[in-house]
Amino acid sequence: MKYNIFTVANEGYSPFVRMFVCSIFDKIDIQNLNKIIIADTGLSEKTKNFLSSFPKVSIMKTQLNTKYSRIHDDSWKKNVYSKAELLLKAIKAESSFFPTIMMDADCIIVENFLDLLDRESDVVACLRNQAGRSPGHQATSTHIGSFFVANTEASLPFIEQWIKEIPLITTIGPDGKRIPQESPALSNTCSNLRLDINIADIDERIIANIEVSPPDCAKVYHLKSDWQFLTIEKRINQPRARYYKNRYLS
Repeated sequence: MKYNIFTVANEGYSPFVRMFVCSIFDKIDIQNLNKIIIADTGLSEKTKNFLSSFPKVSIMKTQLNTKYSRIHDDSWKKNVYSKAELLLKAIKAESSFFPTIMMDADCIIVENFLDLLDRESDVVACLRNQAGRSPGHQATSTHIGSFFVANTEASLPFIEQWIKEIPLITTIGPDGKRIPQESPALSNTCSNLRLDINIADIDERIIANIEVSPPDCAKVYHLKSDWQFLTIEKRINQPRARYYKNRYLS
């Protein structure tokens, strides 16, 4: 089975998407990939030229032109909440269906993970793991949208429902703080459609690990914004990422 890999990035995320693409070619057998699709939401020509120099990389035009942003501001929301819509558009734009893996651009593949994906399922969703999160963390959804696989064409109505669910999620938590909508919407969709299509779960700790000291089972590191690492510079220079930053960005 060949996969497409899909992500969304703007120029603020240029260091991340460069590391992301380099790590794909470093750790995954390219023969197992059909295409790497990067939805351009504000990349510079220099970055697009760099990414396009890799075989099988396709830059997908969008109507968005956003900048590096802080969590919950307008640019952040446009990027995050457009992911599912752009994924659906990318899948439908192909002449034939290919299983498509959606990953956040601030991820680094540290080991091949394709053999861990349930190929019999219609959808593979990332099951939230509290490892790496502080006790009482406000995000409590069952799943997280940083990794998602559309395995069969039966996944398309799932993605459509996920898109519809996002604006229905409240943006303010019980503690008065803003909460993301993407992952709760994904969780609700998994719950609502689990009897209708075949949904497999894969542990966040394995496929989008956020721990400062990841376990050996981690195949992908997710360098998400955290209270310890709030800037791009801090995120790509944290101890677990420093080797890959030096390897891919030097």
